[in-house]
Amino acid sequence: MDAARECAAEHAVCPICFDHLHDLPDQVGALTFGGRRVEAALYHKSCVTGADGRLKFPTGVSPITRKRVDGFLLMPSVSNTRAWVSFADWDCDGRLSVAEVAVVVSAILPVDESGAEDFVRGRWDKNKDGVIDIIELEQDVLPYLRNHAAQIVYAAPMVGAPAICSDSTKQEMLAWFQHWDSDRSNSLDVRELRYALVSCFFRALGDAPAETKEVVVEMFLEAADVDGDGTISKTEFIDRLVPLLKANLPAAQCHHHAHHGDSTPSGSLRLRLLSVSGEVQNIELPRAARIGDLRQAARRQFGGEVNLFFAGHALHSLADSVSLASISGLSDGSTVQVLHGIGIASAPSRHQHIAQASAPAQAVSARSEGGCLAQLVSQVCSRS
Repeated sequence: MDAARECAAEHAVCPICFDHLHDLPDQVGALTFGGRRVEAALYHKSCVTGADGRLKFPTGVSPITRKRVDGFLLMPSVSNTRAWVSFADWDCDGRLSVAEVAVVVSAILPVDESGAEDFVRGRWDKNKDGVIDIIELEQDVLPYLRNHAAQIVYAAPMVGAPAICSDSTKQEMLAWFQHWDSDRSNSLDVRELRYALVSCFFRALGDAPAETKEVVVEMFLEAADVDGDGTISKTEFIDRLVPLLKANLPAAQCHHHAHHGDSTPSGSLRLRLLSVSGEVQNIELPRAARIGDLRQAARRQFGGEVNLFFAGHALHSLADSVSLASISGLSDGSTVQVLHGIGIASAPSRHQHIAQASAPAQAVSARSEGGCLAQLVSQVCSRS
């Protein structure tokens, strides 16, 4: 799990829950010791602190760097220039790599991390040295983030990994492989593959406790014998890993989808509208409200055209008639991110995926190590 956590931090993903940091933009922050950041990794506050605000780590060390930690610091708003720059420049060397800037941008905007890195490099790394200094952060990067966040989302739209399950076809498995094969080499680095598999199982197991997910993942990685350095070819992935995935991933019905009930919800729904600059507007809508009602409320509060995101997903691309009650996870007290500017629902995808095949995949059997794991996955899903 350690290598997967390190990889998650590099991809603007919380190293504990393996969800994108921008899914909860108001919870993004870093571990501290004596009030100062100790590492580059960012986390969701709810993943590392309890209801009392204390860290959940009994050993008092970071799960990534093993450095001592005693607190958590939320990322300041981009409207607070000095505080945000100080937070971003966590090691106080007066400069950030292009990759580091891309991670902090991807942590608060629903963008693809690699696409954000390309955007940062093309727009601000003028001398091509891979470094953005503090002056550039203050005078160029932050003002652009405050005023043109929608353009960044348009340039680097979020591309999620295709969901796979025990029922997935060969073509769907190939689409998953090609998503992670970003350089189109027909092979995956073992370190990246381990991270991809951890993310896959954490997503597939839904609301199961993180500790349970970790046990399942460790058992699968041991059974799959995915360790060390090197690469895994597409052929090896199909011949060796796909049978294990199909044998041990839950079925499609284990995934959590939006509920489309016939009954009309009653009462009110209180939501937090959060802008990139940190401005928060609290609104209250009827529980029977629809996307159009939310859109109008956001326009009244912030003025002009707005783009709405919840848990990293674009709401503004949904039809006005879609019920808010049908959106999975949206509940009383939820935070909806608001980006000003042009509509970005039609932003071009940065990756091409294989079309899903309609024919079911041929059933395959897993090797003996998978049987116990498959039973555990089934039990976890039945409880979620």
